[in-house]
Amino acid sequence: MDINIDILHTSELNNYDNALAIKQAQKKYDKLAKKGKDPLAVAMAKKQLEDTLLFSDCFCPGYHKGFTDNVEGVLFSNQHRLIKLFDSVFPYEKVARYSINGVFQDKAYTTTKNKGGVGRAIIGGALFGGVGAVVGAVTSGSRSQTVQYQTQTGFTLHIFDGGGNCLGGVQMPGEGLFNDKIPKSFNRIAFVLDAIIKENQDKADIQFDGE
Repeated sequence: MDINIDILHTSELNNYDNALAIKQAQKKYDKLAKKGKDPLAVAMAKKQLEDTLLFSDCFCPGYHKGFTDNVEGVLFSNQHRLIKLFDSVFPYEKVARYSINGVFQDKAYTTTKNKGGVGRAIIGGALFGGVGAVVGAVTSGSRSQTVQYQTQTGFTLHIFDGGGNCLGGVQMPGEGLFNDKIPKSFNRIAFVLDAIIKENQDKADIQFDGE
């Protein structure tokens, strides 16, 4: 697969005006600074405002055709070469790899059969270790059987540095009837991350050859 690192050096990728978040961060900082009662809260609000200003014009993978999904908190700034993953901000140069994994929920349903042969099912969500496990029980005048299984609810995406430390992550529902398709937003994030990782590897190779 060809990876185009040129997208990291152009403003053409930018699709998002972060004006609303900047306005909200500025309002929060001004309010706390005016009161001046909590220096720590003021410092944190100032840091939030400074971080938000770095992404005044950026790429938002969750923004598409005028709509945003719940990865709106993931932003890329080519100008400052920074990634904002909700409350975490880190430079492109730290990114070494990423992973996309499915999220599953354990569920179970119980079928009870009485002496007379009439059966009924009780379905609910629970936490069980096994998948497709069958558990039987016999009570006075009835026999019950519980089947444990898993359903997919979505996906997680995590970004790691060269030491294997997680720089941040995001989770969202999957697409499709069974939530088993990777969200388009994740594909757009992966598109940019692939370019960042390729550029970092190329720089590392050049540095190695020069030693």
